[in-house]
Amino acid sequence: MILLYPCANLECEYPIGHPEFIDQPKTTDISRYYRLVKCKILPPQLYHPVLPYRYASKLLFPLCRTCAQQQIKQQPTNNKKSETCPHSIEERTLTGNVQRNSFNHT
Repeated sequence: MILLYPCANLECEYPIGHPEFIDQPKTTDISRYYRLVKCKILPPQLYHPVLPYRYASKLLFPLCRTCAQQQIKQQPTNNKKSETCPHSIEERTLTGNVQRNSFNHT
């Protein structure tokens, strides 16, 4: 097994010092800001979801936050999946800390 940790330490950037919290950004272009962003994201309608979401100690890749939470709470015998999501945009939105380079996939 080859670890990339030494290579990442040599070649990658790391944040130093205390974080700067920006509540009201002057622009929506996050490329000006550094790596970690706490934000709300509406997952795109893809066949394969790409954004991670952690709920109830499980790592999920949902297209709808509310559907994912409901599936975790349901009994394991109920495996019916809906073809369409009935939830509003606010109910579908994921909130969390995301690395800035994760936005390149959305």
